[in-house]
Amino acid sequence: MVVDATNVYWTTSGSPVDGGPPNGTVMKLALAGGPPVALASNQDGAYNIAIDATNVYWSNFPNDNVSIGALMTVPIAGGAPVALVPANSYGIAVDATTIYWTDFKSGVVEKLTPK
Repeated sequence: MVVDATNVYWTTSGSPVDGGPPNGTVMKLALAGGPPVALASNQDGAYNIAIDATNVYWSNFPNDNVSIGALMTVPIAGGAPVALVPANSYGIAVDATTIYWTDFKSGVVEKLTPK
């Protein structure tokens, strides 16, 4: 979960059960109140989350021990989710130009510049 000046953001993992469709979500809720808003739905194992001034970032991490996930992004205002790079990642961080993550298998910190 992360917070900015106006919203709180979180993911629900939603890994498919018994071969069902992906059902993870990336959510936001205004600090002033109101209903939660789904920024991205039908995500395959949505985990981790980071934000910058304009976007939300998370990792899709399939729970089948075979598939490669992806680092994903969507505008804070909403829109279509975009896969940035294939990765099974833990721990996402962003700065002005770069996304950083830890590769699940190797434990190596990787980065994508520009984000």
